[in-house]
Amino acid sequence: MKGLIRKEWYSLWSQYRIHMLAMLGLGVLLPIIKNTDFFPDESFWIYCAVITIFYILMHSVEYEKKSNWDMYRATFPINGREIVVSKYIFGFGIVIIASILVFAGSMICQKMIVGRINIYFIGRVVKAIWINGTLDMIFVFPILCRYGYDEGRVSAAMIVCFLGMLYPYRLQQLLLNLPFPTIVFLILLFIIWCFSGVLSCKLYEKRNDQ
Repeated sequence: MKGLIRKEWYSLWSQYRIHMLAMLGLGVLLPIIKNTDFFPDESFWIYCAVITIFYILMHSVEYEKKSNWDMYRATFPINGREIVVSKYIFGFGIVIIASILVFAGSMICQKMIVGRINIYFIGRVVKAIWINGTLDMIFVFPILCRYGYDEGRVSAAMIVCFLGMLYPYRLQQLLLNLPFPTIVFLILLFIIWCFSGVLSCKLYEKRNDQ
């Protein structure tokens, strides 16, 4: 398991450094353009970050296919469940890093360029990235584990696009009008994320048993 996680983080550093730096750049950009006519609704820019997270996760799954992992993993003391869990841990880490970088970029921009810090704005953006990125994992990973990269990537991309279109009209209002504290919603989302991981493990093992 530790070897799988190290492999994922090595791929992040070696292949996706630019994508992570783009998160920092997005954080710097958002406070500057939020009061302009150039995409004044930050939902578009938030989902640019979410799409980047999805891109990294999809390429992580694609790498397993290109490396023919299913052919030689039998020679290593790991099983399909450990592979799936490593993907979920990797995805969780990507969402955390992306949120931190956007937060840091927004703080730097507001302090050095705008001249004042709007914590509410930064918190809203980071929370949206966190929630949308987690929702993508909850729905996409079970599909990829059940059907594989080739058969599941189109359905996974359609779900991400649907969530992206839904966010400005429904999810955003839901998050702003929660009948309970946000932390409760995040805990519930984490529990659903865990159930998604269990389902993905079972679907992955079922696919490899066929």
